[in-house]
Parts: sequence; structure tokens; C-alpha cells
Amino acid sequence: MKPFKWTIVFSIMTLVLLGTGRVSIAEPDEPQEPAPRIYRSMGVMPFFMGQWNPKAKDAEQNMLSCSLSQVCALDPSIRLGADRAVTRMVFDWLNIRFDRELIPLERSREGFVQLAVDLENDTPRKLTKDLGNMIGADLIVTVTVWRYRDRGGVDGFPDSPASVGFVIYLVDVETGTRIWQGIFDGSQESLTRISLKSPLKMEGSLKWLSANELAKRGVNVAMKAFPTTLEEIQTPIQGSKDNVSQEKSNAGKG
Repeated sequence: MKPFKWTIVFSIMTLVLLGTGRVSIAEPDEPQEPAPRIYRSMGVMPFFMGQWNPKAKDAEQNMLSCSLSQVCALDPSIRLGADRAVTRMVFDWLNIRFDRELIPLERSREGFVQLAVDLENDTPRKLTKDLGNMIGADLIVTVTVWRYRDRGGVDGFPDSPASVGFVIYLVDVETGTRIWQGIFDGSQESLTRISLKSPLKMEGSLKWLSANELAKRGVNVAMKAFPTTLEEIQTPIQGSKDNVSQEKSNAGKG
């Protein structure tokens, strides 16, 4: 009879436990949108120059994903020092608007020199992330210059006007996402064509522009749609590499 008694006791305990115990099933968490990222600082990475031209590439491709050897392929028609000139122009433009948030250009240049760069395997996207982490920037602005010619820079055409082409990128350092881009691609019009449309008749009011003068005008044109404050910049969508607000200009008129 003992085994029978133990069986009864065990059955009663089981019923008690089942009656009083609670079974909780975890419900799946509600999907939560990521908190908006707060950008507090911006740096300017020394710019690139070479044969890479965004107009000659597929729409889905951008300079940030190309190898440095592709982006910086030598082009003898690009004037030496064009990269440094445009770097300074863009930095000066940003410095007026983002004085407190902008990291000094000298600090960015010093940090860039310290990066271990692999021309065949590294991309501008990787370098923006590496440099941004090194100098403590949340955002990095970088540019590639694909054309930078002074007047007469085309062989056989001594009167060919100055011509400049570049693309500016704003990149989120944490994700490597391209947030904004601006493109300038322009040449000064013939002075004859300008004079026919210009109300200015005074001698000396019309002149040929140098590549530097044209590039400075190009920076002002391309940056028209650049965010006015860091708070205005939208957080990139997770998993997307190209959330682009774009400003383009093909006009480079004197």
C-alpha cells in the first residue's frame, strides 16, 4: 500500500502546483525606432584628385566605395595642388557657418598623415571613418576633384576657358553613410557671349577667371543646399549606405 499512497500524494502535489503556478510567455518587443543621432562636431578630410568622374559612373556607384587607386588615378590635366586649394575653400566656407563645431583643418591634416593607407584596398569611406574616430568628429566632409584647368589648359586651344569639376560628400563617421553630396561641373563662358548678355559696359568689368576663382564660385554654388546647422542633419537610415540630399550645378559662368 505504500507505493499507492505515495502515488496519491504525488498526484495531489502536482495538481496544487499546476493550479497555483503561473506560466508567462514573453511577448516580442515592439520594434523601436533608433534614437536620433546627435551630431556635435565636423571635420574636413584632405581632398582627393584624379580621373574619377561621377558622371561617367553608374548611378548606384559613388566615390566613397571605390578604391583609392581608382579615385586618385593620375590625370595630368588636373593642376598640381588643386586638392589642397579646394580643401581650403570648402573649409573656409564651413568655418563661417560652423565655427564652434568645426575641427581645425591642421588637426585633420595631421591625423590624416598618421593613417596607414592601402591604395588598392582602402576606400574613401574607410578613411573618413578612421580619421573621424581619430580626431573625434561625428561628421566628415570630403571631396574628389576630377578636373581643374586654367585658361588655355586644353592642348591646341589657347583660348579655352578655365574648367573645374568636383563632388563634395558629407559622411556619418559611425556608419560611413553618405548623408549629403554637392556636385559642381563648370567652365567659364566665352567673354564674347558674356558681354552680349551683361549690362556691364565698363572696361575691365569682364575678365577671364582662373581655375581658383572659378572653383571658389563653384564651392558657393555647390554648398547652397548644405545643412545650415548640425541639428538639421538627419540621422542616416540603418543599413543604408546612401541617404543623399543632393545639390548639383553644371553652371560655371563668369
